[in-house]
Parts: sequence; structure tokens; C-alpha cells
Amino acid sequence: MESFELNFENIQPLRLNSGPIVVVDDDPAELVIIKKSYEKSKRTNPLICLNSGTELHKLLEKVQKNETPMPALVLLDINMPNKNGFDILEEIRRRPEFVNVPIIIMITSSDLKKDKEQALKLKANGFLTKATHLHEYIKFFREI
Repeated sequence: MESFELNFENIQPLRLNSGPIVVVDDDPAELVIIKKSYEKSKRTNPLICLNSGTELHKLLEKVQKNETPMPALVLLDINMPNKNGFDILEEIRRRPEFVNVPIIIMITSSDLKKDKEQALKLKANGFLTKATHLHEYIKFFREI
């Protein structure tokens, strides 16, 4: 499970396509930090920040209709109201057209083994605990 657990010190580059990097998090302050970090990282993929799994499902419907490109990566928060990140991940993985979308589960400060195991079981591509400093997100976005 070690390669599944990502950290900000030694990010392994992912083979990302040119599609958008999508972040799903219900915390507006976290999304502001991610947006600022992403801008500073100078990545060229578009960044899409969403507040809920419902918004992600709407985006994926547009992907399915060829109205928007397939995401290069989805960063998904676990702790959200209504549907948590695990529920959303499970729903996405049930759809054959989205089985190969790279999805990384990220959570607040928890480093619980059960959360990592659940993310792996639901076929997340990785598990990343949220950054505590802006420079960690910048480095993450530069190096993925």
C-alpha cells in the first residue's frame, strides 16, 4: 500500500493527459488555497474546482456527451455533506467510461488506515492527506 499513499515530499509523476484537473471539496477556503497553489505551479491543464459530488456528476455527464474533455485527474475530498468522497468514488467507478480516470482521494488531517484501505478497495489511484502549507500544493501540482 506504500506506493498508494502519496506524500508531498516525493510525488511520483502521473501520466496526465491535457484534460482538466478537477478538485472536489466543499470547503471554500481549501479551494482558494488550491487555486492559488495551482496558479503558482504554472501547470497548463485547466483547473476545475467543484463543491460537491453532484457537481462532479454533472461535469462527467458533459464528458460523456463530448461537451467537455475527460479529466486528467480528480482530487476528491472524503469528508463532504450528503455524499462523501467514498460514495462518489464508488459511483464513478461503476460507470465503465470512467474506470480509468485517475482519482486521488485526499482528506483533511486524518491519516487513518481504514480510510486508505477503503480508498484502495474502491479503486482510487492514490491517497493524499491534505497539505498544511501552500508550497506543498505548489510542489504537488508541479510534479504530478
